[in-house]
Amino acid sequence: MVFKGDDLLKIKSQDMGKCSEACKGLTPCESWTYNHERSTCYLKGKDGPQKIRIQEGFTSGVIIKRKQMPDFNTSNCPDAEKVWVRHNELRLWHDAEPLEWDDALAAQAQAWADSCPNSHSPAALAGNYGENMGLGHHDCSYALEGFYAEAQYYTPGGDAAGNMGALHFTQVVWKDTKQLGCGWSYCNGDSRVVCQYMNGGNRIGHFDANVSR
Repeated sequence: MVFKGDDLLKIKSQDMGKCSEACKGLTPCESWTYNHERSTCYLKGKDGPQKIRIQEGFTSGVIIKRKQMPDFNTSNCPDAEKVWVRHNELRLWHDAEPLEWDDALAAQAQAWADSCPNSHSPAALAGNYGENMGLGHHDCSYALEGFYAEAQYYTPGGDAAGNMGALHFTQVVWKDTKQLGCGWSYCNGDSRVVCQYMNGGNRIGHFDANVSR
């Protein structure tokens, strides 16, 4: 079974879980959408449509192939794989390509988390990479949901100065970002989550091109 161009494979199924499993088992498949009302699964290949519209009655997901799975051994996130996959599910909603998990970036994020920081790393402040930080989260995925919740504060057509309450969200879905690594630590009676991104997002003058609603 081969995907060609914009072809979508449509499968009748009463089980949304089988939609996900079908995509996992088909090498060219990268994402799926399930229509609950019609009990129909749509599978999308790498060269297929770049936009999947999310609407009521539909559920979508991103498939990360096992052969692409990193070791996650440079991160103390108890849910490193989950936070990676969840990033990519959220990015799908905003027409952004999936991120690769980078072990070196994760090691760097972990080192900064281990330093018990209360602010961004100097290299992130210098613009060498993007960085999201969260305090008081029991795992990295919980912090990610907080980052993404800032979507409600994002104003299209604005820039960093007009979206100060949404910059965690914009980094998560920034289209030009290609790699991700996260770390988690517990120190001074609180937990710290640090996620670093390459290329860094939130570049002045580039918001509209990189953040889709």
